[in-house]
Amino acid sequence: MITIIVSSFGEISNFIKHGKLLKQHCANNQDIKSIEFGSQNVYIIQSGVGIKNARIAASYAINNLKSEKVYITGVAGALDSDLKIGDVVVGDRVFSLQKDRSIKLEIINDTESCRFKTGGILTHNRFVNTSLDKHELHLKSQAVVVDMETWGAAEVCEKLNIPLYAVRSVSDLLTDNLPDLGYIYNTSGRLNKTKSAIYFSKSPYLLYKYIEFRFYKLKKSTDTLSIFLLEHFGIKINENT
Repeated sequence: MITIIVSSFGEISNFIKHGKLLKQHCANNQDIKSIEFGSQNVYIIQSGVGIKNARIAASYAINNLKSEKVYITGVAGALDSDLKIGDVVVGDRVFSLQKDRSIKLEIINDTESCRFKTGGILTHNRFVNTSLDKHELHLKSQAVVVDMETWGAAEVCEKLNIPLYAVRSVSDLLTDNLPDLGYIYNTSGRLNKTKSAIYFSKSPYLLYKYIEFRFYKLKKSTDTLSIFLLEHFGIKINENT
């Protein structure tokens, strides 16, 4: 059995819609979908944001869903200047600066249909929204992208000897300066309207950056991620969906 962990279903919505929903339930305040893709069934857990949530999701996937293989996926920020919006990165290692160590990840075999880049993933404990911070984190870790979840899943999978694949799609560039999404969004990935109204009233110049990110960069990133997953799992695209 395969389980895919993602902080929000919206990050892979175009992938999910090509399957048939068999069952949906909630555990540990996380939503779990059982989806049939052709001849294979896949669990998808919406973990929410952060290391702790990813750790909970991975533990449930292995201990309760009896998953023999785990994927963690979603969008990430670029720490490498060569990466562009929508580039897919398959992590070969995940880094934690706080614990000063790294964990090896499983590698996806290269195929003609699945185009991606390989490199290290840094998991940070907060959303990294400034170019300066991204440059500093790259120098410290040499990772090519930064996220907020992979480390949590990796610790669990390493301990229980379960293969973990980390697939990320670039949603913001190394040079991008974004609003503090960690402040205006809650841990379930939903916009806090009250906080965002106050935030943008104080920093109106960041509203354009948010609109550009939300409706162009994020969309392109999630679209390419879904295409990659469909190709990787050999799922035929239903043109009517």
